Amino acid sequence: MSNYDRRWMLVDEKGKFLTQRQFPRMALIQVRLGENELVVEAPNQPSLSIPLDYESDHRLPVQIWNDICQAMPLDQEFSQWLSVQFLFAWLNLVLDVRLPQ
Repeated sequence: MSNYDRRWMLVDEKGKFLTQRQFPRMALIQVRLGENELVVEAPNQPSLSIPLDYESDHRLPVQIWNDICQAMPLDQEFSQWLSVQFLFAWLNLVLDVRLPQ
């Protein structure tokens, strides 16, 4: 899992990253590596499988503390799953493109 650690993050509609300190419900999310996917689970939700080789040309500026960097947003189905879990109108799951895969 270490190759994928800290590559994924949740951002709000302004692209600012979200932390578990701000949103303690994040502690309810469980992740595990499948053969070719990241499997995300949360109480009362179906599992979500995200391909590890997910690719997109689309980039989104995101803010991590005081740094601005580019991230790759995932499909809306992934973001919608997380929005339901956290009762947000809008969340986006992004992949940090600064780190090698």
